[in-house]
Amino acid sequence: MTDGGSIHELATNELPGEKVSGFISAEGGALSAIRLALAYQASRALYVATELGIPDLLGDGNKTSGDLAKETRTHPDMMRRLLRSLAAFAVLDDLGNETFGLTSTGNYLRCDWPNSVRPLVLLYGSEHSHRMFASLSECLKSGKNAFEIQFGEASSFNYLNNHSNLANIYNDGMSAISAVTGPAAASTYDFSGFRHIVDVGGGHGKVLASILQANRHLRGTLFDLPRVVQGASQQATSSTIGTIRVRGRYYRPVTLRCPKVASF
Repeated sequence: MTDGGSIHELATNELPGEKVSGFISAEGGALSAIRLALAYQASRALYVATELGIPDLLGDGNKTSGDLAKETRTHPDMMRRLLRSLAAFAVLDDLGNETFGLTSTGNYLRCDWPNSVRPLVLLYGSEHSHRMFASLSECLKSGKNAFEIQFGEASSFNYLNNHSNLANIYNDGMSAISAVTGPAAASTYDFSGFRHIVDVGGGHGKVLASILQANRHLRGTLFDLPRVVQGASQQATSSTIGTIRVRGRYYRPVTLRCPKVASF
């Protein structure tokens, strides 16, 4: 698929021209450095597979690489090599005879899987994210942030305001993180001494919803940009009854005076 070694070799330690066992024992640090240098290949493979909808196509059962190539209108041999690489990283199961299935990790890339991280993969693997990290060297030299260098904007929020498709991917990605961190925050922190929770910059409100669901005595206020809070309203469920959603802007500082403030 690429010159100079494949991502399959990266995952399985099959480095060309080396006795793997001897290389690992003698040059373990070198192997770790090589893996880090090539990690972007695995990330890209994960993104492409997710963008093509391969995890969703495998959701109903195992399929051959040829079947998946037909359904995604891609090259059969290249598809087979992509799937083998993903199997090396335990995203897919290589079942033999060019047949592949999902692992527990791969399931989380499906649209219909509970707490799916699909939006996060699409966010971090997007061309937009790649362009930002490509500016790392210039950021260090100039002191400017990547958005200013690549897009001429002072912050990501200014840019997202004018690019709705990317904003939706970003918001969905943040919600994917919140679906995991929300229950953790709700079960770890003691909210018994509070009556009202304000989540500033809370996105679609999934963290706040988790807290309210675990603490029925609480009321909650979600404060974020108008375009973001609209998505929160669409995702409202019975677990968020009592939440007050407020559209807000971050153009000037706001001072909150409360008898008790929880920060986490």
